[in-house]
Amino acid sequence: MSGAIVATRIFLRLTTIQQAISRKPQEQEAVLKKLGPLADRLKADSSQWHNLKKAGVASLKSSRADFEEICKQLASRGLFVNPSGELEASLSELGIKWESNKREWMTKALTLIPNLAVEPPKQPWKLVSEIHDYLQQPVR
Repeated sequence: MSGAIVATRIFLRLTTIQQAISRKPQEQEAVLKKLGPLADRLKADSSQWHNLKKAGVASLKSSRADFEEICKQLASRGLFVNPSGELEASLSELGIKWESNKREWMTKALTLIPNLAVEPPKQPWKLVSEIHDYLQQPVR
């Protein structure tokens, strides 16, 4: 959902909020619960980090090689960077798209995970495999 659509929905709900002010506290709370997720999405969509969190390394253009070199250096020391971006982007290749609503994403992910086949070239298996390989090395 684009930021403009979310902003429009918030604006349209302002009338409802204004009407709710004169109502019972339970009705006011119900209106605010509906508005909260929309405000959260608008905030996420306007973040400078939004693309990087949503698409990870794929969102980088000229700095991608530098990012990959930094990740390689960090991984050699046991610090791994998720190339997908946020955890919520880790299952994109497997059909669970990034979502700003972490609860919805988690519900979808937990439904998908038991039926997944391990595919090493895809995320998150590739990252897990790199961590596993690192942990199998002799203590440095």
